[in-house]
Amino acid sequence: MKRHNKTLYVSDLDGTLLNSRSLVSPFTTAALNELIADGMMFSIATARTPATVVALMEAVQLQLPVVLMTGALTYDLRRHEYLSAAFFRREVAQQVVDVLLQEGLLPMIYYLHGSLLHVAYRTPLSAAQKQFMSERMGSPYKRFVEVSHYNQLSEQTILLFCMDQYDKLCTAHEEVRALPGHECYLYRDIADNNMGYLEIYPAATSKAAAIEHLAHVAGAEEIVAFGDNRNDIPMFEIASRSYAVENAVAEAKVCATGIIGSNDTDGVARFLLGEWDKTI
Repeated sequence: MKRHNKTLYVSDLDGTLLNSRSLVSPFTTAALNELIADGMMFSIATARTPATVVALMEAVQLQLPVVLMTGALTYDLRRHEYLSAAFFRREVAQQVVDVLLQEGLLPMIYYLHGSLLHVAYRTPLSAAQKQFMSERMGSPYKRFVEVSHYNQLSEQTILLFCMDQYDKLCTAHEEVRALPGHECYLYRDIADNNMGYLEIYPAATSKAAAIEHLAHVAGAEEIVAFGDNRNDIPMFEIASRSYAVENAVAEAKVCATGIIGSNDTDGVARFLLGEWDKTI
């Protein structure tokens, strides 16, 4: 018999639930499936899209929708269906794109077309961009579209995404932050600290807002969040309790209620197993 539970547990993926090989370990998979079957309300909140999340979470029997693209999307993994999406005002997106171009960056522009996520890109591509795209080209959940200019942005634009040298992105980040109508996140690559990612979303987009809505829909009275990076801090702030993994950046650790084991020691799963045992 499932337990009656009013707590929603939400974990980030990269650097948190996923190990250094970017996989959900067999231990974590088994633990989550056991806990979910016993009544735990568990979901994920990530910057990733369905193109990689579907395969990563295939063995985990999630019952709740997931929060994707840092809160811009909610998605039903069982039905492969978008439940909600946040879109830019076209003039805001165009203004941001113009600034990025001035800084020598060629953003990838994510937008919905029908029920499929599209990514518009311009060449030339860096080696990192080529690798990024090659790992996702075959996905049925994302379509890459080469364009010659960015003059006709979709009204369903969700994300402006840049990957480049971290120091170069820092300059662009400062310029973009001065513009209105968006949320901007800059962070380093986990594997290569010299590389970074700049993600620009519509205004009021955050993991926090999407998780609060999910908690309301699920009937949860408490939120417990797990993360490792700066874009996890907003969900830490709205959670009743928050936990940074041992490998988290210093800023996330400072904002967390506590520190748990690292992503390579199944920190989230081991914490959840211990927490669940206490509710018996």
